[in-house]
Formats: sequence, C-alpha cells, structure tokens
Amino acid sequence: MKICSKCGTQNQDNAMFCGGCGGSFQAPPVEQAAQPVQPVAPVQPVQPVAPVQPVAPAPQYVPEQHYDQPAAPAPQYTAPAPVETPVEKFDEEDVKLNKAMGILSYVIGPLVLIPCFLTKHSPYTRFHNNQGLIITIGAATYSLIKTIIMAILGAILPYTYLYGLSTAHPVYIVFDVLLSIGYLAFVALIVFGIISAIKGTKKELPLVGKIKIFK
Repeated sequence: MKICSKCGTQNQDNAMFCGGCGGSFQAPPVEQAAQPVQPVAPVQPVQPVAPVQPVAPAPQYVPEQHYDQPAAPAPQYTAPAPVETPVEKFDEEDVKLNKAMGILSYVIGPLVLIPCFLTKHSPYTRFHNNQGLIITIGAATYSLIKTIIMAILGAILPYTYLYGLSTAHPVYIVFDVLLSIGYLAFVALIVFGIISAIKGTKKELPLVGKIKIFK
C-alpha cells in the first residue's frame, strides 16, 4: 500500500496519484547545481587587410619603324687577309752581275755546269745552279727508267699489224704516252726556277728543293 505523504490516505501499490488529494507519487526531478559560467574573452577586432595593388606591366620597347627609309644592309663577313711569308732575296748587286748565269743554271745538259765554274763564289749563282743540277739529274734518271721499262715492254709485247703495217702493241703505246707526260713535271720545275732567278729570290723547288749538292 502507498500512503500519501501529504494527506495520509492509503492507496494501491500501482497508483500513480493519491486518491485523497491527487498528489503524484513520482519523485520530483533532482535539480542539478548550476555550473558557473566562464567569462568569454572579448573578441579581438580583425584588422582589415589592405587591398593588393595591381602591378602595372613594364612598358615594352617597340622600335620605331620608318617605312620610308631602306633597311640597313646586313654586315658582311670579310675574311682576314692571308699572311704572306717574306721571301728571302739575294744581294741586288750579286743578282745584277750574275743573272744570266742564274738563268743558265736551269738549262738541262752539259751547259748547267758552266755557272758552277765561272761564278762559284756567288751565293746567288750557287743556289740556282744547285737547283738546276737537281732537275738535270732527276730528268736523266727518269729518262733512264723510262727507257728500261719501254725496252722490257717491247720485248714482251709483240708487234701488231694495222692496215698491213707493222705497229707497236697498244699497251706499249699507252705506256709510252703516259711516261712521256711525266717530263712535264721537269718542265714546270725549270719554269719555276727561272722565274725565281729573274726575281733574285731564294725560293726552293717544290719537293726536291731541300736536296743540297753545293754546300
């Protein structure tokens, strides 16, 4: 049985309210102690951000165009002038007195020995006579080799007949022509030496100029 604490009336165990005074048998809600309120820190004012100033683009240089004027010509490359090696010359008096002997030094044959004995004390004549002797000896050696080669070919290759006439073999003729062209090299050396002798210069012959017969 439930006894009302207010009026003392007895009520059923499952009664929720008192039958005498109508009071409720449910326990009142327990009030929780109020929590102290923490003071809120004051909000700091936000400093306004300065607006970003736009950066002005750098001015671009635009060359002035003058359509009424012709365009400047492009620079032309000029190759450097070749450096000329100074050519050694003989004494002018020596050249003047012995120029004929200097030219005679390049005549192939026995005459090439004349300047060697007549003007042996002249540096100009001795130089060109040395080169003339080199050409003479070279031409004589070449002629001897050519003669030997042609003799061997003449012994090996038989004669042929053309229109009833006896003639040399075609291979023999070809070798004879080719070896004869070789004499042009000695002609070129002679011309080179004579020009050098006329100018009075000390220019050695190509390829064979280093050979010394006369010291």
